[in-house]
Amino acid sequence: SSLGPAPRTRFNVSLSATRSFAGVTLPLAELHRARKRHGASLNDAVLFIIGGALRRYLTKHGPLPRKSLIAAVPVSTRAAGDTTSNNQATMT
Repeated sequence: SSLGPAPRTRFNVSLSATRSFAGVTLPLAELHRARKRHGASLNDAVLFIIGGALRRYLTKHGPLPRKSLIAAVPVSTRAAGDTTSNNQATMT
């Protein structure tokens, strides 16, 4: 079934010259410790961190949408050992 459209947020706008970007680097060993402590996968841990950061940002800078955000995560569909140089991915 379809999730329907994502809720409107301050991110659903055209890019402009004033748009900025920030990034962070987290030690992989620290992520592995956290995921093991909670019995989660590495992907779960990363998505949890990103989701928490987005929620904090939207709570502070608003508005926090009433409906949950919708995210798409790329997933490789390439078979083990396949070295062809083409795109073999889908989204989940």
